[in-house]
Amino acid sequence: MPTEHADSNAGLLHRHLLQGPVAKAKFLGLYSVASSVEEAAQAADQA
Repeated sequence: MPTEHADSNAGLLHRHLLQGPVAKAKFLGLYSVASSVEEAAQAADQA
């Protein structure tokens, strides 16, 4: 689900844990609006 959704784990991390100096960390969420699982996997591999 999108990071903006209230139930998003990635959103929870951004709102509560990735603050201050830690905000510089690279976080790669796995949510994707790709049309297929294969397309989403390829996009994740390229990130």
